[in-house]
Formats: sequence, structure tokens, C-alpha cells
Amino acid sequence: MSQVNVTKLDGELRTAGIPIDGVADLDGAKAHVRIDFQPSATAAQRTQAAQILATHDPTDTAQQARLAALVQAKTDAQGVTLDIASPSLDLATLAAEIVKLKKVVRLLIAQLDVVKHGDPSQ
Repeated sequence: MSQVNVTKLDGELRTAGIPIDGVADLDGAKAHVRIDFQPSATAAQRTQAAQILATHDPTDTAQQARLAALVQAKTDAQGVTLDIASPSLDLATLAAEIVKLKKVVRLLIAQLDVVKHGDPSQ
């Protein structure tokens, strides 16, 4: 059974300029996707939509990129410990602590981005 990502497919159709009201996923299979065309959709646009559906790749590459960024941020932040409360920090030490803090912040941002868009692996 060929899978479909209706959110991605909807975006692909709209990006192609095909006038649609939406896309419905009846059971996750390409054969059971309903494309709701606007009355202004031409026969050529309907044919183009069928071609887009036939070649549709359900992979959410943007989410894959977010997950890869999260993995990299976890690797970068692994073992980071901060010592920013010390009263005897000199400028060089403080700069090094800021670099480590940036790694932790990047990890938090990457985690939030994945959570915001949903993690399909969970």
C-alpha cells in the first residue's frame, strides 16, 4: 500500500497553483485520497493533481531535518557543564562558558522545534 502525507500533499498541490479546498485521507493509501477541487479547477489542473498524487513522497523531509538538528545539538551539548556562578571568572573563562551555554540553548531550541512539529518516531 502506498502511503500519503495529506499535509504535505495539500501543500504540493497548492504550490503547483491547483485550486483546491483540501485533501482528505480516507485510510492512508494513495488510492483512497480525496482531493476537493474548487469549481475553477480545469481538467488540466485535475490531471496535474493526479500526477502529483502519483509521484507523492510522504516523507516529511523538514521534520527529518529537525530531528537531525536535534541529534547534532544533543551531541554538541553532551557532557557540557557550566561554571558561570564562580566569582573569579576572567574574560577568557567567561567566553568559554558562553560557548558552552550556546550549545545548551541550541539543544533546547532544537528540542522545542521537534516537539512543536511532532516527532513521528514516537
